[in-house]
Amino acid sequence: MTAKTTKKTTTKQKTQNNDNTKELEAKIAQLEALIKTITESRETVQPTVQYYNAPVERDVMFISLCFGQLNLCTGRNGDGDIYTFNSFGEEQMIPLADAKAIIKNNKKFITQGKVYIDDGDLIASERLTKAYDHILNAEGLLNLFSESVPQFKKIFKNISTAQKECFKDMLVQKLLNKEDVDRNLVAIVDEELKINIMETIKNGEGILE
Repeated sequence: MTAKTTKKTTTKQKTQNNDNTKELEAKIAQLEALIKTITESRETVQPTVQYYNAPVERDVMFISLCFGQLNLCTGRNGDGDIYTFNSFGEEQMIPLADAKAIIKNNKKFITQGKVYIDDGDLIASERLTKAYDHILNAEGLLNLFSESVPQFKKIFKNISTAQKECFKDMLVQKLLNKEDVDRNLVAIVDEELKINIMETIKNGEGILE
């Protein structure tokens, strides 16, 4: 018969086990306190809400492409605020809200390119991208005078009727001022607009709009 062997726990071992238990309990207490602090802070701090696509007030550049006076209204039939441009190439910064109202209430002027909106984001958001495929800015219209004849004809045929009229006015002004103008450009403009610029000038008729 085998005698049972009893392993006695010494006082030193008991003390060590008690210390380990106390250390573990202390760590658990610290962890619980940390969790409580995090939970309370989440309940008291309001989350930051980020608004994407929120309207931002800013100004938009409008550039007149008309000879003479151009009036753009924020309302219908001349109502609302009126922005007046007095000459070709005149620039005005217009608040975004008014810019959108002008587009809405002056659609023909905008889509025909009587005024140029120098703001790609607004052009896209107001669904004007397709119209702007046929619209030049002031610099683009002026640069037509330095294009080769074939390139000029290609570009001129593609721009809006209002911009063709605008270029015709610039062309006539140069001719009246005795500036050197390629007569091939005159012929192309005559053909497109069904007019005779040189004959009209010769007869002394005013053809500037």
